[in-house]
Amino acid sequence: MKRLFVAIDLPDDIVSGIQSLQDDFRSQLDGSMRMRWTPPENIHLTLKFLGATESDLVDPVGEVLEDHASRVAPFEMTVGGLGAFPRPNNPRVLWVDVDSESNERLVDVHDHFEDELKERFNIERDEHPYKAHVTFGRVKSSRSPNLARLENQLPQGPFGSFEVDEWVLYESERTPDGAEYTIIRRAPLKP
Repeated sequence: MKRLFVAIDLPDDIVSGIQSLQDDFRSQLDGSMRMRWTPPENIHLTLKFLGATESDLVDPVGEVLEDHASRVAPFEMTVGGLGAFPRPNNPRVLWVDVDSESNERLVDVHDHFEDELKERFNIERDEHPYKAHVTFGRVKSSRSPNLARLENQLPQGPFGSFEVDEWVLYESERTPDGAEYTIIRRAPLKP
């Protein structure tokens, strides 16, 4: 079994902006609150988390991904405002979002990709509606920050814009130091 996900990689300047946000967040939080911050090398936008996948499905899933990518034109995406799951006043996951037009496009791509994975390989659909976002931190203590109160003290972005021109299939391996990601396949969008 391989733990797989499909992602959009972010350019270095946007990753740096998100790292600055993490630093600003740290300075505003109570020191007793435990957080796990996403390391810069793991900052990405997840398009679809597949989870544990049979090894013999890796290549066929990659082919489906390439087929879908070949039908999508490159597009400009802006990474910006703050958000949290499940709610800003009691967050467990902290994230930055993308512009609404890119979110709509990615929801459509995600849904079509999910439909094909379910039909061809019986890979389960996500239980929640897709929302394009970039996770930058997870709350690890029973106390969580009230993001709504902190928002005025934190940068809101945008953190930058860039052209999305490929999807990337990754394998995620858990290690004592956190997750390590390995690129399995790159799927360029249609030229």
